[in-house]
Amino acid sequence: MTKTETPEDPTPGSGGSPGVETEAPNGASGPSSKREGGHEDNLGGGTGLEADLEAERRRSQDYEAKYKRALADYANLERRTTTAIQNGINSERDSLLRDFLEIHDDFVRARDAYHSGGSETAGLDSIIRNVDTMLKRWGVETIKAAECTFDPRLHEAMLTKTEPDLEEQTVTRELRKGYITHGRVIRPALVEISTKGGAE
Repeated sequence: MTKTETPEDPTPGSGGSPGVETEAPNGASGPSSKREGGHEDNLGGGTGLEADLEAERRRSQDYEAKYKRALADYANLERRTTTAIQNGINSERDSLLRDFLEIHDDFVRARDAYHSGGSETAGLDSIIRNVDTMLKRWGVETIKAAECTFDPRLHEAMLTKTEPDLEEQTVTRELRKGYITHGRVIRPALVEISTKGGAE
């Protein structure tokens, strides 16, 4: 007689039951695991974006610092260039004025010589007054010398004279007028100054 095998009924909750969720074999991730993994990926992407933003921020600050340095260098260059140009103009102007003052001195000497000889000097006086007015308009002024204390910035001592009653290095006589313009000495005044001599 042949033995017939009866198939076993599937037990409730077994992997063969339809509609029942089974555990993934070999530790495979289910839907919830995928969601968690996606969340981690988003966090990683955010960290990378922040790093990129920080790098761009630093690069922008570096460019800004370089731009400010370039502006400062340009301002310094412009100031030095302007100063150099102005100094050159002043130097040429002062040189021209010195030459003109030599002619002015000639007119004054001629006037004084004619006056000493008893000649009429009205014409020369008028010319000298006009020249003095023009010099004043250009900002040229005479340097005070007589009875002033000697100042090496303004005066050039040519002679000394013993004067016990005067303070040492007092200007006793002006030999040639000096002139100044806008704080610059065009030419110093030539002067005679006092000395105590052998006084104790």
